[in-house]
Amino acid sequence: MAELKPEFSRYDAPVHPQALDKEAYVEGMFNAVAPSYDLANRLMSFGLDKGWRRRLVRESGVQGGARILDVGCGTGDLLLDFAKRVDSMAGEGLDFSAGMLAVARRKDRHGFTWTQGSALQLPQADQAFDAVASAWVLRSITDPQAFFSEMARVAKPGAKVLVLELTQPRRAWQRLIYWPVLNLYVPVVGRLLSGHNSGYRYLRDTIKGFYQDPQVLEFMGRAGLQDCRALPLTLGAATLFIGTKGA
Repeated sequence: MAELKPEFSRYDAPVHPQALDKEAYVEGMFNAVAPSYDLANRLMSFGLDKGWRRRLVRESGVQGGARILDVGCGTGDLLLDFAKRVDSMAGEGLDFSAGMLAVARRKDRHGFTWTQGSALQLPQADQAFDAVASAWVLRSITDPQAFFSEMARVAKPGAKVLVLELTQPRRAWQRLIYWPVLNLYVPVVGRLLSGHNSGYRYLRDTIKGFYQDPQVLEFMGRAGLQDCRALPLTLGAATLFIGTKGA
């Protein structure tokens, strides 16, 4: 597996200067941590990730029978959360990690479609989905403009594009509380559960180096999304970015 390089967690330019190296590293990392990924998420977020995903589902506004795409679906939790609240939905999940998709398929009892592929070149058709969502993916994307453009392309007019990401709290006193969680708790718990040290250092470092909200909203606007907003969750430990596909 590729080694972690410091520049993999920096966001100095829209297109990462070593994009292929970063993609290889991230794919290998997620394949390695897939068996312990769900438990690690619960423990590292203190269970808050469940509520964050539920908020995304509510904000999507989808009704029964909706067709929903999860880009970078991982082990499938987001689509499964949609299924608990949206009757007769058709779900599709895409991820480039075979290990993650294998876990998602084992958990699926709804007959969803799980596809291995790139978030930057979605195989889905134009204007095919009533909501397009993603969780914990944007920090690892090498070209965020292409990421949002592809999500907008496959969304129906009027559909929401929703991206949930781990971020840092906005205020100094909140960051002071968050510091030991991010710098000590997250890497230690991740390493103990998965045996994968650099992967959870990558998680920590990409949260620290992540784009500011206005930069993300600018990417979304350039992709043709309207009414874009950033919704901080749990004092900013996570942020839900929301935009609407224009007519």
